[in-house]
Amino acid sequence: TGAFLLGSVMQHFFARYVSINSFTETVLRTLERNEVARWPAQLGKRQTL
Repeated sequence: TGAFLLGSVMQHFFARYVSINSFTETVLRTLERNEVARWPAQLGKRQTL
């Protein structure tokens, strides 16, 4: 669905812009069905300056 695709894109975006010593975990929720999808924790990919 469109919501799942948006969640997937956001998950990659967050991982790219989080510093290398941090992680992200993306969860997609709706008001009607609560949790729709959960992506596993992913290490940040941004190099520290």
